[in-house]
Amino acid sequence: MKDDLPTAFGRLHAFAQTLSGLMKEAQEAGAEQATGRDNTDCVTVTIDRSGALLSIDVSDNWA
Repeated sequence: MKDDLPTAFGRLHAFAQTLSGLMKEAQEAGAEQATGRDNTDCVTVTIDRSGALLSIDVSDNWA
């Protein structure tokens, strides 16, 4: 069993590296920014590709 543990950790590390690469590719293939609105269309939020907040706009009609 002890001999299997380093092998299992090696496989887990390789899987994590592969997954990390796939996530990076997916992020790079996405739009430069994304915008979303609440269900009342009174609040609009825009983020960039990295998830950083670019803007929050709140309508005068928001309550």
